[in-house]
Amino acid sequence: MGSAITFFKKNKWVLFLLFILVLVIVSQRERKPAEPDYVDIMFDNKGGDVPNVNEGTLIMFTKIDMSSIFINPSQRLRYVVLFSSKVVDGFGIKYNFIDSTLEAGLPLIKAETINLLDGNMHQIGYTFKKDVGQELYLDGIKVASGMFTGEKIGGVTGFAVMEFMEPILVGQEINARYVGRQLSEGELREIFNKQR
Repeated sequence: MGSAITFFKKNKWVLFLLFILVLVIVSQRERKPAEPDYVDIMFDNKGGDVPNVNEGTLIMFTKIDMSSIFINPSQRLRYVVLFSSKVVDGFGIKYNFIDSTLEAGLPLIKAETINLLDGNMHQIGYTFKKDVGQELYLDGIKVASGMFTGEKIGGVTGFAVMEFMEPILVGQEINARYVGRQLSEGELREIFNKQR
């Protein structure tokens, strides 16, 4: 017993440093990396809203310039909201920055992986007719489709923004048009070809 006390007295600094090292290792194992705050960017819908919630076509021409948008380094971009209806809750068109997908409608339809942030002008077309269908187009090509009900599924849509987070409203304008009927794929392609 006496030799153990002598050892501790002679090596108390070594033991103290080992103790600190163990504390550091344990605290690092328990600490999870901090999740970044997510932020959404919303474009100002100066063109208004959809006047008919049962049928229509939205056509947008946009070039998203991310160099003019400041995002706090602790935040992570989640969505670029291109259109958000004030008439139909949850109805809109947005670019999912994390998955690189274009999303629209009710219920939500998603396009395959695309790059809207490539610095080029893009045409986004979205057609819908209640209980018939909805289609999403990028540069004149259909990229997603599905049934359009105009209603949220399970009370949550892909357009829900976390309650504690306000999207960043940017001044970049989107040239948008609304047509009061569901346009065909050929009609959308013709509009795109005229705008090129």
